[in-house]
Amino acid sequence: MADLCKVAKELKDRFMSFEIRHVERDFNAAADVQANLAIHLKNGEVQEEWDMN
Repeated sequence: MADLCKVAKELKDRFMSFEIRHVERDFNAAADVQANLAIHLKNGEVQEEWDMN
């Protein structure tokens, strides 16, 4: 996690806005799904739509 945090801090200036929030595990299911999808995207690829159902 420390390595990922470092990368996030290095990349944050490339965005118009940037926010890091802690989300308790009970409320993290949607974020977990998105994170797991994101790790399979190619560098620079963006997935704009997703379905939680």
